[in-house]
Amino acid sequence: MGNSCVECHQDLHEGYISEKYYPNQECTFCHSNDIWSAILFDHNLTDWPLTGRHMNVNCRECHFDLSETNSNLDQYFSALESKCAICHENIHQDLFAINGETDCVRCHGTNNWFPEKFDHTTTSFPLDGKHAEIDCKECHITSISNEKPEVTYKIEKFECIDCH
Repeated sequence: MGNSCVECHQDLHEGYISEKYYPNQECTFCHSNDIWSAILFDHNLTDWPLTGRHMNVNCRECHFDLSETNSNLDQYFSALESKCAICHENIHQDLFAINGETDCVRCHGTNNWFPEKFDHTTTSFPLDGKHAEIDCKECHITSISNEKPEVTYKIEKFECIDCH
């Protein structure tokens, strides 16, 4: 009997994971002998610490391309893109892009997709008085078609008569 996992088991990650995160091919750096599928890896050691809802995502969703039968096709552990639109639909297109890049975290957090960081005081229409009390959709949802709301993120006209 060997002293390490890879002496008896095929090393699925060989050549894919950096020695920094997989020292001496020590599987228990991420896996437990009790429940192999329970990954214990501390993502804070990487350039992409997991926060919010990302903490609930299975490792395979980001690190593996899977076939329809969930057998591994390829693995990715280095040089992964960290732009939100790689995994999430950018419903704003380039509306909020600066120099060609949309930085979602300027407005959104990872706990939910509500724009909790968005600061309306930085817009052409800071919310004062009663405007600060109404729900975003009162001004930004312009119509509903096929049960899907049409959202206008950048409103061009701000005269009272435009809404009242």
